[in-house]
Amino acid sequence: MLRNIQAARAIAALCVVAYHLELLRFGQCGVDVFFVISGFIMSYVAPLEGRAFFIKRVIRIVPLYWILTVGVYAIALVKPQWLNTTTDGMAFLLKSLFFLPYIKDNGNWGPLLRNGWTLNFEMFFYVLIAVSLLCVRARYATLAGSALLVGICSFVALHGTGNAIADYMGQPLALEFCLGVACYWISRSNIFARVNPGVWAALGIAGVAAIVLLYAMSGNPVGFVRLTHYGLPAFAIILSLLGLEKTGFSVRGNLLVDLGAASYSIYLLHPYVIGAVEKLLHIRTGSATAVSMAASALSIVVVCVTGWWCYRYIESPIQAAIKRARFRARGPVSSAM
Repeated sequence: MLRNIQAARAIAALCVVAYHLELLRFGQCGVDVFFVISGFIMSYVAPLEGRAFFIKRVIRIVPLYWILTVGVYAIALVKPQWLNTTTDGMAFLLKSLFFLPYIKDNGNWGPLLRNGWTLNFEMFFYVLIAVSLLCVRARYATLAGSALLVGICSFVALHGTGNAIADYMGQPLALEFCLGVACYWISRSNIFARVNPGVWAALGIAGVAAIVLLYAMSGNPVGFVRLTHYGLPAFAIILSLLGLEKTGFSVRGNLLVDLGAASYSIYLLHPYVIGAVEKLLHIRTGSATAVSMAASALSIVVVCVTGWWCYRYIESPIQAAIKRARFRARGPVSSAM
């Protein structure tokens, strides 16, 4: 297990939580870190999973996402006042379940589940890798998928497609997966053995400093600026964490590692947990008052506990059950083979 990467997943999720609590204005950079990590992890698992790659990614992503999406849809039907921006149209539900982005009534892009928009990009990247696995050797699948993604994003940037969904999916943010793929191939070289751990630490510090300073200069970026202001620093951070782990410096203790394992649940659930805390306490988080700050701190604790509980008792058991079902469906392997 890559302990530093698991810890990075936890910190990225908590950055997004802090962003939605209005505690960390540049906290949306957690999404960029997630995308870089995803590009790295997919490069690691695609050669191992081969033609089963896409179905395994679906099994990993879809069950919890569908459960939460249907749950939000049910709340929108029964108690719409509990939700601020979600509508209950059946068309919205179906598009959300099948990762088809759409524009909501309020003009923002869907899906129903507030943070599910990033999964649209994840699934798009998985499709490109799955297609690449049919055409090239498995070890090069993410390189080929990245080349496809660069081509698509370049075409959209230069010409556009005339289709709002295609143009949305081809925005520069998607290129951050390619930065994660680059992290993987750099990690496979012998450069880590030749670089002093202090250099890797300095690279990570520089990445964090770049995010903070660039935000202070220009605010939260969009388009290609986001790729340079958040994506490249995220690349530096993940590369530094890999370099440190390769040279024997990994996260001590299990708190961040455990939260990293639960980061998917934390990420998907936290807007609703925060909303529930605010409604129960009748306090609006995000202001500088002592009461609001206390409510924000409580929200972070509740988010972590709820996310870990969801991971431990919903996400993980579902994953295990699906894996057992797939194993039984394949049947025993003959000893004569």
